[in-house]
Amino acid sequence: MVNSARTPFTGQQLYAAYASNQSQADAAYTNKTIFIQDSLDFGVTQDFNSGQYFSSVNSGTVILVWNNQTQVSQLNQGSTVLAKCSVEGAVFSPGTGYQVYLQDCELVNVQSLSATTTTASVPVASL
Repeated sequence: MVNSARTPFTGQQLYAAYASNQSQADAAYTNKTIFIQDSLDFGVTQDFNSGQYFSSVNSGTVILVWNNQTQVSQLNQGSTVLAKCSVEGAVFSPGTGYQVYLQDCELVNVQSLSATTTTASVPVASL
């Protein structure tokens, strides 16, 4: 285990490690378990070729592949998730550039966006 649920990485931190020095990041993270906490870009999508469910964070640069289909109903766009995942490593995809893949993600916690209402008073001038 590289970190704990109390000290999770963000997608930006993990991606930056691979972008700045991939061989060093491979040695530190690839095939190791990490905790990551970040907001989901789009919720969950299913890869129809593999049947796997996945989400992304950090504008699509970090991909989380979920290990349990029952977890995915809780995951919506903008929700902040805390997940325990195994780092597969960075992969280059034509058209999208480098992406960091996390496999066997287990949902630890999710905080969904809640609708908020804001009321403002605007003075109206008399005519």
